[in-house]
Amino acid sequence: MKYLIYIYIIISPLALCCQDVHFSQFYISKSFLNPALLGKQPEKIQLKLHTRSQWSSVSVPFKTNYISVDIKDVIFENNFGLNILQDVSGDSYFKTFGVGFTLSRQLLSSDKHKLSVGSTFSFLQKSFDPTSLVFLDQEYFTDTELRYFDLFLGLDYDLQLSDNSNISVGFSLDHVNKADFSFVNQTKSGLEPKQIYYLLFSYQESNNLEIIPSLSFSKMSKVSELIFGLQTNYKASWLENKTCIVSSGFFIRNNDAAIFLFGLEINQAAINFSYDVNTSSLAAASNNFGAYELSLVYNIKNKSRNTNNTSKRCPSYL
Repeated sequence: MKYLIYIYIIISPLALCCQDVHFSQFYISKSFLNPALLGKQPEKIQLKLHTRSQWSSVSVPFKTNYISVDIKDVIFENNFGLNILQDVSGDSYFKTFGVGFTLSRQLLSSDKHKLSVGSTFSFLQKSFDPTSLVFLDQEYFTDTELRYFDLFLGLDYDLQLSDNSNISVGFSLDHVNKADFSFVNQTKSGLEPKQIYYLLFSYQESNNLEIIPSLSFSKMSKVSELIFGLQTNYKASWLENKTCIVSSGFFIRNNDAAIFLFGLEINQAAINFSYDVNTSSLAAASNNFGAYELSLVYNIKNKSRNTNNTSKRCPSYL
């Protein structure tokens, strides 16, 4: 069984090259979830580093790194973002490298209702090394390196239900332009659009405790993914004159993994660690080992701040 899984992992990047990179901490890297969420960070500038590693117990690990810089209210109340993606998968060193530019703005803003739209335009490069693979029959590849552009659109609606509860729902569509590429023949095949739906709910149980149930559903061609679970944020008083928030959570990726999350936020900086325990049919080959993710977030305050600002604090997931 383990050897069959090993073969699958080696060839899957070539057979399923349209399958997208994904994160268990979907609410952290918002540009990945929906470009319309850009600009909802608590401060003017937000820096994020997100890394994921999986399948290390079976084969060469699949590693993903994602870096983003988000800036809100830059010109005419627009929000701008820059992100860099690097992903390496399997023995063939199937690589994806991309640079994306995000633009978002609010179409509607009131005390209770907020409607935002966003778009990301990315330039991506995919490549692999066929010399590290062994085939039973001779294979001919017309290309081992491809470049293409990608378009990502999103819509987000935010509703303040009460003084201590907030809900955010949204829809986004990736690969809108259906970029054409293929490694194996002259006829190009279009990249299937990816639909993403999500719901994020925040409830402030007390001054010290916030409860955040959430879910995300994505579908690309015949492949779908559902993640749902609960996160809690507890405001601790461990450090004098510093805001300290301890996070914990448990999520389920349907028919695939159980996800455990722990995090710590001190003032403007936050670190989150999650681990996926494999529960799918591949668990026997991986010994239930799955993937780990680490995310680092840092918020940079405005140099000049309005001390009379009475606006409500954004929920933690924003």
